[in-house]
Order: sequence, then structure tokens, then C-alpha cells
Amino acid sequence: MQNGELLGSAETYDYELLIAADRKMPFQQNFAHRNISVLVLTNNARPVLRQRLGDINQTVNDMGHSQVHELDIL
Repeated sequence: MQNGELLGSAETYDYELLIAADRKMPFQQNFAHRNISVLVLTNNARPVLRQRLGDINQTVNDMGHSQVHELDIL
């Protein structure tokens, strides 16, 4: 599924947030009329993500409606 199709499908099912590792997505998609927020993680390695769950959770809780945010995960 391409990013635009994925976002559209997620919106159809009333998803409020998509977490992705595709750093190009914010530049390839027009989010002006989207009803979904996107959190882009700069790393998707499970061990690293486990260590940063608190930061990920805090970022998700701080995000507003229809926002795009990149979280640097080292």
C-alpha cells in the first residue's frame, strides 16, 4: 500500500494517529486536508524503540489533531 492510500484507509476507519518510520512521508503527502496525525520515528529497531517508549508515549500525548511530527530516535 502506498502512503497516500495508507493514510486514506486509516482515516476511513477513524484512526487518529499513524506511527511510521518513513521520513519522506511528510514531504511526499499533502496533510492540509488530512484528519489524521502522523508521528515519524527516525529509527524502527525494536530494542531502541523499547528503550524510548516513554518519549514516544509523551510525544503522542502532546500531539494535536492533524499534526505531523518527527521524533528523533537514536
